[in-house]
Amino acid sequence: MSELCTIKANSHGIQLLLDENADFEELVTEVCREFAASRSFFGSADIILEVVGREMSLEDLRVIVQAIELNSDVKVKLLADTDPDHEARALKDLEDYYDRQRKERVQFLHDDVAIGTTLSYNESVVIMGDIKDGASVASTGNVIIMGDLCGSVVAGGTSDTSCFVAVAGKVESTDVIIGGVSGHITIEEGKKGLFGKKEKNHDVSCFAVYGGRLTMEPMREGILTHVS
Repeated sequence: MSELCTIKANSHGIQLLLDENADFEELVTEVCREFAASRSFFGSADIILEVVGREMSLEDLRVIVQAIELNSDVKVKLLADTDPDHEARALKDLEDYYDRQRKERVQFLHDDVAIGTTLSYNESVVIMGDIKDGASVASTGNVIIMGDLCGSVVAGGTSDTSCFVAVAGKVESTDVIIGGVSGHITIEEGKKGLFGKKEKNHDVSCFAVYGGRLTMEPMREGILTHVS
């Protein structure tokens, strides 16, 4: 186990011991590595997670949970805490966050975005089809495309670089801007993950801003935990 991140099984789930003084982004990267390496060991299971060793904000806990779930097959069902009041608040805030993402801030489009069509949304959008060549979609939130990306996408409006664009189908176009950040990306860049692993063709591709530049990686490498 890493000195920054130690995973221990306990009577009710998993205890995650995090270094108190380490940089948080470095910790998140280490959590991604540890759970990816232990994917087969933990298998597919619902777990209760206890995070110890350092003070964590609710936003930090959310990022840790996301890092675990993106890099393993486990699902974090509960967050354990020695302070029951704190646990209740944390669970409620996490549940409220995901409810807002699902119900309040997400627009669903059940068709393809046809050639020549321009769409704009003031919330995140899930597109069940393709964005065709010559079509464009702009959103102040995230953009999730269940089909192919052949057109152009703007996510995060003009300034929110914490947003992302996820593509479940083929990436035929890299005409993507996130929070005003654009950049040249070749399709080949998405064939290897953050840790140099060769990826399968069906992996979900994720565009995000990392280190001030636009990047594209397979989503299962945990790139969302690195979003600035």
